[in-house]
Amino acid sequence: MALWTFGGTPSDVLTDASGNVVPDYPVQVVVANTGEIISTLYEIDGVTPISQLRSNPVSSNAPGAIRPFKTDYREIEYRYNDAGGNPVKWFQAGRELPTTAYDSAEAATAAADAATTAATAATSTANDALAAASEAQTAIDTGVGMPNLEVVPYVRHRMNRWDAVHEGAVANGVDDDAASINATIGAMAPGDELYFRPDKTFLANSALNVDKAMKISGYGATLKSANQSVHQINITSSDVTVEGLRLQGAQFATYVGNGGTGIWAFAPNWAGALERLTFKDLRIDTQPFVGIYTKWGKNHVYERVRCENLVYGGIIGMSIQGAGLQTCFVKNVVKGTANQPYGISFTRWSLDTLAVSPKSRDIAVIDCTVEDVGWEAIETHGADGMRIIGNRVRRCLFGIAAVPCPDTDTVTDVYSPNNMVIANNFIDSEVSDGTKNAGITVVGADQTGAGDQYATGCMIAGNVIRRMGSGAASGLGTDPNTIGGGIRIYWTRGAVVANNCIIEPSHYGIVLYHDNLGAILQGNTVIDPWSNTATTAAVIASRGNNNTWTIQGNRLIRASKSATTVAAYGQYLSGGVTGNAWIQGGGNDFSAATTLAYNGLTSLVRPSITGSRGGNVALANLLAALDTAQIISNGTTA
Repeated sequence: MALWTFGGTPSDVLTDASGNVVPDYPVQVVVANTGEIISTLYEIDGVTPISQLRSNPVSSNAPGAIRPFKTDYREIEYRYNDAGGNPVKWFQAGRELPTTAYDSAEAATAAADAATTAATAATSTANDALAAASEAQTAIDTGVGMPNLEVVPYVRHRMNRWDAVHEGAVANGVDDDAASINATIGAMAPGDELYFRPDKTFLANSALNVDKAMKISGYGATLKSANQSVHQINITSSDVTVEGLRLQGAQFATYVGNGGTGIWAFAPNWAGALERLTFKDLRIDTQPFVGIYTKWGKNHVYERVRCENLVYGGIIGMSIQGAGLQTCFVKNVVKGTANQPYGISFTRWSLDTLAVSPKSRDIAVIDCTVEDVGWEAIETHGADGMRIIGNRVRRCLFGIAAVPCPDTDTVTDVYSPNNMVIANNFIDSEVSDGTKNAGITVVGADQTGAGDQYATGCMIAGNVIRRMGSGAASGLGTDPNTIGGGIRIYWTRGAVVANNCIIEPSHYGIVLYHDNLGAILQGNTVIDPWSNTATTAAVIASRGNNNTWTIQGNRLIRASKSATTVAAYGQYLSGGVTGNAWIQGGGNDFSAATTLAYNGLTSLVRPSITGSRGGNVALANLLAALDTAQIISNGTTA
């Protein structure tokens, strides 16, 4: 295998638009004039593989330079985005090519001498050819003497790659290419690739209908639509990959229900679920509905998908079982006419029974960024086994929410989210007035005896939550403003809230609204809980009936927040509630509380139950102890 050498010259330096060098930055290397990414690069020894080519770091004696490397292509292009986000690329030929060209030039010089002699004879032949051409043109014009000609089509660069331009797309961003592209898709075999050339804009005012297993590749290309009701790519088959494209919709000023969407992948039903869909390196923007919308699917992958300027949702999946989202970015999802906007959401269609539209499950959202969403940044209605880990949420009304979903009537919540892990996320409202809502919310269903009532097996751990609050003076939706703050849970069983850092929540760091059984609150740090309307700002608050919990190793810190009330309580229990009981596990530091470290109900002390079990004395003593602890109301009689 011949290897060609690149990089290592004074001109091989990454710079931005102002000419400043760009150190320690990833560089994409592609085959010249094709856009095909070269995946195999070697160090200068020609043996050691390079996992990722980056410009030299600041500590190098040549910051921003590209070191020498080898590959088996002799002509390449470097591609990267400068500091302003502008695409930069340049061509380079292998360093060995000049030597090869010099040797070829010497041979060409000798050949030229012989060619000069031959040229004289060729001139005579050319004159004869001109005369023949004239006769041929006459034949073409008159149709007399013309043979039967066979039209030979172009040969594709790869046998399974279909170039949309070669197949007839104009790609000028003005003429509608939808019919041409759909005809190409119709001619493709399962497993083929549809290729969109870089730096080309393809207008398609009707959907591209992907009805077979295939790959769509368009690094550097734009597919746009002027039709605000179109699903730009409509997928009805399993085993489809879409990568590299920008999908630009018609507008995002007005909500169009079930309308303008970058990618729409709806199976006919759960039995025909679409499997193994992959969305990678996509930019989807200016859509009046959703970026990527899927329903009834299994084993979907989202990598480096960017969705912005949308009216209803960034990435939404309904009845999706098995999906991984990594390093995705959702920004500026605004509220439509009636619906609340979502950044990333996995749910189920609430007009169907559970058999028709099962719960989403086994979803991982990792290392994603969600910004400027008018409702919930990352959320689920009733999913099981969802992992929301290491994400960043900024300037959203709600941070992360796991809430229940109804069954057929769209109103009565029946199915809880279960086995949730919400860990190591960073959530910041970036406002200081408490007008954003809770940072993390976990809520079970409220219908006794129906569905899976309590949210079980949920862990909220290691998150940093800054400046989340009550949402508004009167609260939001059915939730009053008295339960706002950093983390809020209700209708849960065995929830674990551990090792979170909650900064300037309003009014509380952790809120047990009602019906939380056996919650464990451990190792949390709350800094400056505050309120301008209530005097009860606290680290932990129980605001309703039927909460039982254990606290251990939690801490209140007073810093610099200025408000009417700051850090009033370590733990605050609302008056007039019933069925509450808590255990002091030790290690809690609420010494910074300005009113009380603890108020209301004292912690449970392990009761000593005496008396004979034979004569019901022991039972009577047990019931009395439970009544004292306010776990039950003892109305029994002798």
